Amino acid sequence: QKLNVDLRIVGRTFSTGSSQRKIQAAEVVALAGLLQVSTSTILERFGYDVPTQTVPVSGRVNGNGRISKIAKDTPERVPAPTETAHQMVALYVDSSDGALGMYHGSILYYVPSTTAQYDAYGRLSVIEVGDDESAVVGMLHRADIGRVRIGVWGDVREFETDMLISATPIRWMRCG
Repeated sequence: QKLNVDLRIVGRTFSTGSSQRKIQAAEVVALAGLLQVSTSTILERFGYDVPTQTVPVSGRVNGNGRISKIAKDTPERVPAPTETAHQMVALYVDSSDGALGMYHGSILYYVPSTTAQYDAYGRLSVIEVGDDESAVVGMLHRADIGRVRIGVWGDVREFETDMLISATPIRWMRCG
């Protein structure tokens, strides 16, 4: 009833054999909303081949939340989240011990930015500061005039800096 389709048609859609009916595009969208899954999940369940989108891996997060960049000549790619934003990239979590050990093998997805995005405050984010050697995955806690406090993910350390270059929130996380 919530699909707004006659029950007999629904029965024919889910049946096998000569009376089977192909699912319609609007029904895929409605069913995905009803079941709270992606439309690609519905299509895959009905046997359709859904192309997989991928995004490039830009770096690895170590046990201290530091990001080491991956060389551009190594075009490694990973499956993208269902709702992939334009220019999204991924980071591997590469820490088998310590506070981040439970996330080892996970993938973080974000859209790089050259500014501190307002929605990065209070969320797990990729943060680049000018007075440190590499970007970190952490949380922007507070911003005062000219200074910002950062809690580094997986590290008990917090630091303050007046050289915040960029901060962009982690949009998706695929647990490893």
